[in-house]
Parts: sequence; structure tokens; C-alpha cells
Amino acid sequence: MTEPPLLEYQTLREESAQARNAQQAILQWSLGAFAVIFAGALAASASVTPDMERLHLAVFGFALPGLVVGSCLAWVGELIRMERVGFYIRGRERTFWQAPEKKVSVSSVRDRQAYPLLWENYIASGGTEAGQRKQWSGYMGAVLIYADAYVASFAVFLLTVWAHDFGSHALAWRLGASLYTGAVTMACLLTFWRRARLVLEMARGVAGLAHPRPATDPGLTGR
Repeated sequence: MTEPPLLEYQTLREESAQARNAQQAILQWSLGAFAVIFAGALAASASVTPDMERLHLAVFGFALPGLVVGSCLAWVGELIRMERVGFYIRGRERTFWQAPEKKVSVSSVRDRQAYPLLWENYIASGGTEAGQRKQWSGYMGAVLIYADAYVASFAVFLLTVWAHDFGSHALAWRLGASLYTGAVTMACLLTFWRRARLVLEMARGVAGLAHPRPATDPGLTGR
């Protein structure tokens, strides 16, 4: 194995590690900011004034959901970056194999001559042996944290709207707030579904053997 491919392999592994570290920083800082703003807005809501109520609605209906969605998009962007690296490395690993089309198994680990580089193909092989597949539990946990923050913010927003006395306009306010929440939620679900599909396709694919579906959204093709 020549030095340039090994250097490329090492550089790409470092990029994947950088993306993972960026993910953790995004999650920690954004959720820390969310907690501070959420608690501060709830504490300030004790002062019942028209201006404070408008601020309350703006924070829980616009600012905090925007923070959660924006942070989650940045987090998913780093996940796409990691899976893109893995997708490429799996193809590069196979160029050093004696049988590039062969399926990876646990026994492949012991055959260094036939499989000089194996790690990314090994964890993406979908095998049933311990450690032979990607661990998605950490990613699922982060998604649940973001979902909880999103639901909590809009729950306070809707409760505030329904509890406030808007007089003759109460029905219009409540209907409008409910439709707004539903529309924003559907748009977010559609956006994240497209990105989740891209992540899963890259996680299963191998560059040069199976290509993920072309991304038509310009936001999916950036670095």
C-alpha cells in the first residue's frame, strides 16, 4: 500500500472525527442556550403585561422553535458530512481488496492480506455479530432531545394562546396558532425526512458500487 492512499485515508478519518466533535459542540451549546431562554421566558411571564405577553408568544412560537430547528439542521449537516466520508472510504478500502465485490464477515478481520483496510465496510456490513454494525442509538437520543425541546416550546406557545383572553378574536387566534404550528411542523418533518433518507442511503452505500440518490436540494450538496 503506497503512502498517498494511506495519507488520504488518515485525512478523511480526521475529517469524520472533526464532524463528530462539531456535532457535540452544536448539541451542547444550542441546548444550553435553549434552556436559559426557556427558563428566563417562563420566569418573565409572571409579569402580566401586554408587552410581556407578546414577548412570551414571540419567544415560544418563533425564537425557540427556530433555534431548535436551526441547531438540528446544523447537527444533521455534520452527520451527513460523516456519512459522506464513510461512503467514500468504503469504496477506497475495496480498491485494496483481492475481491472487492465480496461481502464482509467477521472472519474478514483476520485476513489482513485479502482485506488490508476494512473498518468502514465492516461497520456498514449489517452483520449480526457484536460490533459489526453502526450504532445509531446516540443519534436517536440526540434527535429525541431536539424533538422534546421543539414540542415543549410549541406546547407553551399554544397553551398561552388558548389561555389568553382575546375577546371576540379568541377563535381566530386559537385557530391561527394551531394552523401555524401544524404548518411549521409539517415543513420541518419534510425537510428532515429528506436529509434522513440521504444519510441512510450513504450509510448503506459504497462509492463505486452503490451511489445514493442524487440530491436535488442545493442544501444537501454543500460541504
